[in-house]
Amino acid sequence: KFEDVVGQRATTTILAAMIAKNSLDQVLLFTGVSGVGKTSMARIIAAQLNSERAQEVREGTHPSVLEIDGASNGSVAAIRDLKKDLNFAVPGNRVIIIDEVHSISSSAFDALKEMLEFPPANVYFILCTTEAHKLEPAIRHRCDRYNFKKASVEDLRDRLNYVVDQE
Repeated sequence: KFEDVVGQRATTTILAAMIAKNSLDQVLLFTGVSGVGKTSMARIIAAQLNSERAQEVREGTHPSVLEIDGASNGSVAAIRDLKKDLNFAVPGNRVIIIDEVHSISSSAFDALKEMLEFPPANVYFILCTTEAHKLEPAIRHRCDRYNFKKASVEDLRDRLNYVVDQE
């Protein structure tokens, strides 16, 4: 849930409000160092966009949610296959999470650009990266960008107190 993400209060508030108003941008870019909640936030958004089957999203079994590791599946062939897959109907909103997007090949970026510029109506792309500077400006400009920061000591203390209270 949004409230489970530590240290990103402003970002979670904005994204939750956009989902509630049905005004979420279809292409999001999450940047920040490792371990700050980028991929977790992407999964939470996928569950929110497919709330009727959120448990399947959390379990990784929802057919409309696809998570791609850019470091190991960042070839142009993988991105072209993704483009073909977007033509098939699936239940709910399709959410494509590309983790470590900075690692995909330059030819894969070219194939991705067109999809990001004109995504189908029920398709959302969430790009996660620790190295936003490695993305082409053409990719960065197609995204609604959110910079994730390290959680403060106070945020971490509050979360630890919450966990202890729950236990």
